Amino acid sequence: MKSNAMILAAHGSRLKSSNEEVTQLAAKLGDQLTSQFAQVEPAFLELSPPSIEQAIATCVAAGHHHITVVPYFLAAGRHVKDDVPAIVEQARQQYPDVDIELTQHLGLSDGLVSAVTGLLDSNN
Repeated sequence: MKSNAMILAAHGSRLKSSNEEVTQLAAKLGDQLTSQFAQVEPAFLELSPPSIEQAIATCVAAGHHHITVVPYFLAAGRHVKDDVPAIVEQARQQYPDVDIELTQHLGLSDGLVSAVTGLLDSNN
C-alpha cells in the first residue's frame, strides 16, 4: 500500500466558492496522481478549515509515512517564506517518524508558464 500523501496548501478565503476551487483542484490532483499519492488533501493557512496542521494530522492518522506539502501561492511573500515553512517544521517535530517535504510554491513552477500561455492561446 502506498504511504504517500499530498497536501495542497492555499491561503484560504472568506468566500466559500474560492475555497471550493482549491478543494476541487485537490480532488483532480488526487485523481491524476494515484501512482504517487494515496491521498491528496486541501488545506488552508487561514480563514477556512481544514488548517494545514489539521490536514497533516489527518494524513498521519491515515498511516502515511511521507507527506508532501505544496504551497498553492503565486508569489514568495511572508506566507511562503515564513508561515508555511514554520508550520511544516513544527509538524516535523510533532511527527518525527513521518517524512514531511515542502515543495517550492506554485509561482516558481515551470508549468505555470505553460498554463498562462495555454490561457492566452484559448482566448485567441
